[in-house]
Amino acid sequence: MNGQLDWADATAYFGNDLEVHRRHLADAGMATHGLLACRFLKGDSSRMMSGDGDHAEQKLIHSKLWTEELARALANWDPRSSPMLILVALNRSPCGDCAHLLASALQRFNNDYSLTTERQHFVLASLGYYHSAKATQHSTRGLPQTFTTDKGMRALKEAGWKLCTLTFDAKTTRRGKELSRYLQKMQKHG
Repeated sequence: MNGQLDWADATAYFGNDLEVHRRHLADAGMATHGLLACRFLKGDSSRMMSGDGDHAEQKLIHSKLWTEELARALANWDPRSSPMLILVALNRSPCGDCAHLLASALQRFNNDYSLTTERQHFVLASLGYYHSAKATQHSTRGLPQTFTTDKGMRALKEAGWKLCTLTFDAKTTRRGKELSRYLQKMQKHG
């Protein structure tokens, strides 16, 4: 993966059914879009969420797909089989608040399935660095909701998320280049 995940690699691994979500994830517009994909889920192996006022990653981790179906897949998964790869793809990096929500959600899975975490790979691929033109807004927890924070990205990494930039046709957006440089520095300096 090397700090980047190209959409073609995601569709090669998870299947061409992901292609219908391309247009949402390739555009860092006003709405947040998020995709959760895992081949070990029963039925659909992916689900797309759009923000519509909330951030898509909040909707993803509160959805039945995350709380029930993914939890069931992790509980039923045999770690002696192939590793489990869970992809969350976003059209922009998580804000400070969402980063902490995603980190906490993964920490709960790590606690519940601690014996198998070495073969579970949670990948968070973002199209680019998020910084809204809106005035700074904070969640009820006091965390910023209008931009990505260093503290939030470090919390994701510490929780076990594999962070990378999402590219399309091997092209990186301007904000994707910013995110990529940041992730390289974070990798180098811990």
